[in-house]
Amino acid sequence: REGKWLGWFRDMFSYTGDRQPSMIARLMGLACYIFGLSRFTMRQINLIFYIILILSIYYLGKELFDKKTGFWGALISASMPLLISHSKRGDLHFFETAIFITSILMFVKSNRFKVRSFSLFFGLIFGLSLHTHETILLYLTLLSAFIFADVLLNGDSTQKKNAALAYIIIAFFFIAFYVPALIYPVGEKAMRLYPR
Repeated sequence: REGKWLGWFRDMFSYTGDRQPSMIARLMGLACYIFGLSRFTMRQINLIFYIILILSIYYLGKELFDKKTGFWGALISASMPLLISHSKRGDLHFFETAIFITSILMFVKSNRFKVRSFSLFFGLIFGLSLHTHETILLYLTLLSAFIFADVLLNGDSTQKKNAALAYIIIAFFFIAFYVPALIYPVGEKAMRLYPR
């Protein structure tokens, strides 16, 4: 049992056997440990993030346009067969999308980094999204290019400070999750080194 939990702890900040960041596997493992192994337990993590995604889409539409836009955006998203299908199984792309949309909502709520609390939430949530799926690095690159072009060229000192704080948080998660994976990759051979 100690070997199993040692493996759980070491893999929490690294990769799963299929070479993907392992946050969803860790959350599902934690849910199964607390509530027991069942189909419902395995699906409840994605159900939670399905709700988070729909609420984030609603509030993003409301923030950018109005309540009606937010409502219709959330309704259309909630009724998409592909989204419903992905919410019923442990799919990394769905999990990644839910956290990424929430981080975009925090960015919009920060009013281009003018509001420090939402700027810090943006950094925290986007930092966590780095541990969902490798393609989030593409989103990070594109979003960062937009932020740097907008905030660094046209922003005031408050915006630049808040943006810097947000990116310090993102850098922490990048270092905490990706650097150990490069030093100690948990692949098929490495996973045989300790019991699971």
